[in-house]
Amino acid sequence: MGKIIVYLIFIPLFIPVMLSSQGMEREPLGSRFYFEEDYRSLSRGDAPDFLSRPYSRSKSDSYRPPEKAYFFHPDLSFSLRTNCLTAEIPEDQESYWYNDWLFNHPLIMVGFQTGSENFIVDSRFDIRQDFFNDFRTDTYINIPPTFQDYDYNFPTRGYIAWGNKSLQLFAGRDKISWGPGQRSNLMLSSAVPYFDQINLSYQNPVFKGTFVFIPLESYLKKWEKRVIAEALENDLTPEGHFDKEMDQQSKFLTGHRYEFRLADSLILGFTDILVVGGRFPNFEDIPPTMFYHNVYGENYSNVMIGFDAWWTILPGLGIYGEFMIDDIRNTFEDSYTVPTSLGGLGGVQYQLPSKEASIVSNMEFGITGPYTYERWHPYTSFYSRRKLYSTSLESNEYIDTPTGMFLGSDALYLTFRMDYYREKWNLSGGWEFWKTNPESHLVGVEIIENYKDEPEREYEYTNILFCKGTFILNDHLSLDYRETLLLAEETIYYLSFAVTVAY
Repeated sequence: MGKIIVYLIFIPLFIPVMLSSQGMEREPLGSRFYFEEDYRSLSRGDAPDFLSRPYSRSKSDSYRPPEKAYFFHPDLSFSLRTNCLTAEIPEDQESYWYNDWLFNHPLIMVGFQTGSENFIVDSRFDIRQDFFNDFRTDTYINIPPTFQDYDYNFPTRGYIAWGNKSLQLFAGRDKISWGPGQRSNLMLSSAVPYFDQINLSYQNPVFKGTFVFIPLESYLKKWEKRVIAEALENDLTPEGHFDKEMDQQSKFLTGHRYEFRLADSLILGFTDILVVGGRFPNFEDIPPTMFYHNVYGENYSNVMIGFDAWWTILPGLGIYGEFMIDDIRNTFEDSYTVPTSLGGLGGVQYQLPSKEASIVSNMEFGITGPYTYERWHPYTSFYSRRKLYSTSLESNEYIDTPTGMFLGSDALYLTFRMDYYREKWNLSGGWEFWKTNPESHLVGVEIIENYKDEPEREYEYTNILFCKGTFILNDHLSLDYRETLLLAEETIYYLSFAVTVAY
């Protein structure tokens, strides 16, 4: 009876698109789908499929359309989770923990996917316990004592997509990863909880081009308004930086990515992105064919470009790297202009010989300069701000996440991890080292004065040990385990177990 009711509700949605199969369905970042795709490519001696993700199933070489004329998948699940946290999360680490927390199965998932080979509607509501409530207590389960302790910032994924294997148009909400990095990327990375976006992509066997247009939340904090006003009053902004009205709250990010498969084992990529803040984008900021460094507008926009490559040296062994340029100060600019700001990333991936399982080891290193992603006004910085409505706090809070490397500016990381996959379960573990500057994310007068004075910086050092696993008992029941030990000025230990029942 329950199935009949569900189908009666959603029949009007999928009758118009009863064509052939679910080719437009996109697997979420971090899913087993991408691990298996990359594993098959690397074992053949090929580079991975094009490195702008997520992508639809139809873009995979392993995709085979089923014979069904249409599809409709209800998405219903319940996940009971118990957690142990030994210390309160530091404020400067909230974006890291929030993004990691979103990979947990939600308490309740209700949704559906319906469509055809050339069209899909994916709509789902992932209801979770409030994040701040979760990470400011000791030991707990994820069932709130009252309904007010839920997180009302759902959904974190949902979209409409249309196209075919070559050309696709996507509109909705999802994470993005542009580049070869396995832990992070420098231009657009999965560190951001999600992007609301319009995404257009074209692909053939040797080339892929992607265009994205993203509206970003443009809230200003009270203290930010004060320091920005102070910078304008004292005439500290560089020449050409005109007054920006506080009530014109708008911020948009748009970008291109081009990838070239020069050989089966080699991919080269080029990316440019533009952030526009304080005014609505002009038409010249939007077309997919425009090169954004040619439409830079002083005080209202900021641009970055990046280059990356992946080379599979031999079957099972690949190396990759990425280099990005945020700003370059030429010899004619004064000391109040943005200093040269760069970033770099490199890594190696190796498949361990095994006939019983898929085992992959990965080592990666990333570094950013002191002012990478940063500008004197939040509207022109490469950060995504999320306003989280929380009933467990006295006021709503903001979480700022760099759109590129997850640690932001003036930071480096080194990570080593191993992934072990079998048919019904997988296990991942490793170590990370961070070097971060907690005072790097500045605005207004402070950052402008730093351009000239180059103050001595004090860094914090963090080591992280982590392990996580998923065990699939049957088609409807799975177990998840997560464990994190963070060693810094204060040690934080996090342990989580979950049982998920899915339909």
